[in-house]
Amino acid sequence: MATDKEFDIAVCGATGFTGKLIAEYLFGRYGDSIKLAIAGRNESKLMAVIHDLQASGKVATVVVDVADEAGLLDLAKRTKVIITAIGPYGVVTAYARNSPKSALMQVNLFEFTVVSASLFVQLAR
Repeated sequence: MATDKEFDIAVCGATGFTGKLIAEYLFGRYGDSIKLAIAGRNESKLMAVIHDLQASGKVATVVVDVADEAGLLDLAKRTKVIITAIGPYGVVTAYARNSPKSALMQVNLFEFTVVSASLFVQLAR
């Protein structure tokens, strides 16, 4: 995935059950051929996921809370695709404001929904 952004994919909520599964799949499938980041509010838990993946130095961590709009905005500016396994509202808003042509995937435990950020912007008007 060629991009001018720092990360190709960021997984928000990577320390939760679903987020860990997503990070494990992405790293296992793509390794360091993509610029992958995992994001969450607790750095020590993020580092534990990195340890479990055996991905030290290969996967970036970003500490951000869903209530931190500035932090989410910064992550959105740095990332091509955000996959969120957390309450998506702040992530969706920040991402849609900064990446209207990129994709955003919201992951729920029981269903997978793909939402185009540009479509979200149109619907939110």
